[in-house]
Amino acid sequence: METKAKLATDIMRLLQVREHNEEMAKDWLLFFTTTPRYNQLRPGEIYQAHKMAMSRELYDADEKQFNLIPDLSINTSAKILEAYIKYKKNNPELAKATEELLKLNAPSGPSPEEIEKTREEFLKMIFEDVKSGKIPEEAWLLYDDVKDKLTFTEEQRENIYRNQEHLYIQELKREKAANPRNRSVLESLENALRIKESKKYNGVVGKRCKSIVVCDYLKNHVKDYETFKSAINEI
Repeated sequence: METKAKLATDIMRLLQVREHNEEMAKDWLLFFTTTPRYNQLRPGEIYQAHKMAMSRELYDADEKQFNLIPDLSINTSAKILEAYIKYKKNNPELAKATEELLKLNAPSGPSPEEIEKTREEFLKMIFEDVKSGKIPEEAWLLYDDVKDKLTFTEEQRENIYRNQEHLYIQELKREKAANPRNRSVLESLENALRIKESKKYNGVVGKRCKSIVVCDYLKNHVKDYETFKSAINEI
């Protein structure tokens, strides 16, 4: 986990992220540590994939260059790793040589036991928060685990999204008023307003909505931790 934490910092430096956002890095680490498709990749491979995307050696699903911005985005990183996995499949000899080199220069990825321990700690944290009536920001990471159990209508989902979008923009406006010289806040506000105007999907708002619906489902399963865990795993 220490290696993973350093990885987040290294990638933020590679992408030239201006401000180190601890919460952003935490969410990023949780996603790539607990998602089976990606947590088998070595830290060195994950860094190498981002480096290849930066140097235009990897292309997205449409065979176009990645539009990389100075931000640690789970969505962008997932796309980069998908491209890297495809690259490994299509270039097995090159990929093997790269992987062998990385083995010599970087620690191995987490063991299955470490992955299980990380997930267990994460689930216990979510359990305690939900049991106490909170909606933890990280709960959205469980959305794919419980989405088939959710009963929200499209209208309800739309209402939740619009409400959260409004709240998010208001938060950014307050932050801007309190810190008028904070370029990161200004850029986030401008981006949020631009997305709203174009009626596109805002990933930050989407995460908040997912956390809300996940917790709405899980709050009915907090009798004890085992009941809570079964509500997630038995799907």
